[in-house]
Amino acid sequence: WFRLPAAPPPPHPLIAPSTTSKADSQEPEPDVPPEFPQDPPGPRYQKAVLLALQAHIPAPIQQEMRISGLSGNALSKLKRPDFERVWQLFLQKGKPELSIEKLRAVAQAFDPDTSSSSAPVVVAAAAPKGKSRR
Repeated sequence: WFRLPAAPPPPHPLIAPSTTSKADSQEPEPDVPPEFPQDPPGPRYQKAVLLALQAHIPAPIQQEMRISGLSGNALSKLKRPDFERVWQLFLQKGKPELSIEKLRAVAQAFDPDTSSSSAPVVVAAAAPKGKSRR
């Protein structure tokens, strides 16, 4: 058997508790687009950023970036200099054409803290372990 906790866990010591909630705030959140660094995100985020760019950048710019129609596997295998070129094209041509929501989606791909919404995170379930059919 197990017991349910009697009280919620204490707040994390490094995270300051919020004094106001979003629902209580009287001022609407300003529609300020996220800032993007000149240097591209690290290799860890390359595939996620490229998938976000594919999802939100208009097709002509994707073709100029040479990412139009590439699979996720092909995007993850893109060489670093090519990714840097894609990032610079995004900053020059793609960023001005995107809405604030789409810019936030791209920023979310490499910095989860930039999201102001409380969108649920989808986690894929692992396949059950068992005997494989051979």
